[in-house]
Amino acid sequence: MKGKIVLALAVVAVAVVASGPVNAACNPTKEFQLGYGDPTYDLIFPALSDTAIQGGVIGHIWSPGAFATTGDTSVPGNGCVDTYWLYPPSAGGAMTIYGSNGGDLANPDIAGACDTVVCPSGALIVMVQTQALDGSKAYYTVGRISEGNTGAPLFNYGLTGSDWTLVPIPKPNVTASSRTAVDVTVDVALDPPGPAFHTSATDNFPATGSITSYQLVTFGGGADPGRAASAGWLAAGAPIATTAPTASGRVLACPAGTSIFLANRVIVDGVASDYVSESVRVSCANVATPGTPNKKPKPILNQKGVSQN
Repeated sequence: MKGKIVLALAVVAVAVVASGPVNAACNPTKEFQLGYGDPTYDLIFPALSDTAIQGGVIGHIWSPGAFATTGDTSVPGNGCVDTYWLYPPSAGGAMTIYGSNGGDLANPDIAGACDTVVCPSGALIVMVQTQALDGSKAYYTVGRISEGNTGAPLFNYGLTGSDWTLVPIPKPNVTASSRTAVDVTVDVALDPPGPAFHTSATDNFPATGSITSYQLVTFGGGADPGRAASAGWLAAGAPIATTAPTASGRVLACPAGTSIFLANRVIVDGVASDYVSESVRVSCANVATPGTPNKKPKPILNQKGVSQN
């Protein structure tokens, strides 16, 4: 309880300095929040995960279908840098959400801070991600809330009615497999996205309407490159719909004598996560001899050459 009180006081201190120029497209500003007011809700981070914003923690916030123009610092020309709306910047296990579009509450004198090109309307999606300190797993949470008619905040994530705990990005579960000399064919199942998603009882948005798909990714090499999607992970086939998160007969390049790592990337309203899931290592050494009549490829399941990383 004490942790929640400290967070609330930190946010109030931010609100006191609110002033400065706003974007004409969003005047007055439109506030969004999870942890300001009564009751107060927090983002809860798993033990031994990174809680440093612009270290391991990455936040994105945007209007559905308008990531390119609303509210995200990863798009050139847009503001809403996550260090301005995730509080406190290094929280030791918990932080909260409080910010605005049109003029930033914490940094009113910094050009472009939370000053989006197009004013968000209708609804806002937020995605927060981090990774384990040892690089083994990645975690995320997603919320979606409709714009209120009056008062502040117009986007009140507190209406979801609970803390948001970051959960692991679902790891591929290989349910069946076979090999040839040059590739491996796998059937894969992934957990549905419900545990990661938050909305209000009034909105009742389905998790699969925002967390729409999973993208299998692979990396070929001697060691897992880590959880960053930019670390050389390559898309492996078409995305898998989260309404039925399974894929059968997915063929992956896996030449004999090598190994590949298989992981999963989340796609939220067309926006891919910055991290990939914990990986599964597939050894490609144990294959049927090419050209041997009537010899089937050996299965890869339950063999020493397959391990989880």
